[in-house]
Amino acid sequence: MSLKKFATFFIFLICTSFTQGWSWGKQQEAKEEDGWSWKAVAGMGAGAAVALVAAPAVLTAAGFTSAGIAAGSVAAKAMSVAAVSSGGGVVSGGVVATLQSAGAAGMGVAAKTVVGVAGGVLGYLGGKDEKDSQEE
Repeated sequence: MSLKKFATFFIFLICTSFTQGWSWGKQQEAKEEDGWSWKAVAGMGAGAAVALVAAPAVLTAAGFTSAGIAAGSVAAKAMSVAAVSSGGGVVSGGVVATLQSAGAAGMGVAAKTVVGVAGGVLGYLGGKDEKDSQEE
């Protein structure tokens, strides 16, 4: 199994554990009305969709463009900090280089998976009912 497939599978397991009443490996006691909170599930889907659509726009707004790093942008400042901290150049595979690659060529499957899962988790947490939070 490749590393990308393993990472995707692992992230999938983490996301589904939130929706099935698990709390970091410990199953919660079953409740009478135990089941899916459709509001939370809808929040998860909406959060993942928004994150996937917004990520390229956020990268461009930060200055990671297809033409390179925009002058005077947050990306330019990040590149400057990265270059100074590494002794004069941007480290290949570092955060700035990875973000610039995503801004120039688009996000790969692994990056889309991570962004979608992060958005889904935030959407799920935002969509949970008040009573669900109090019961935990």
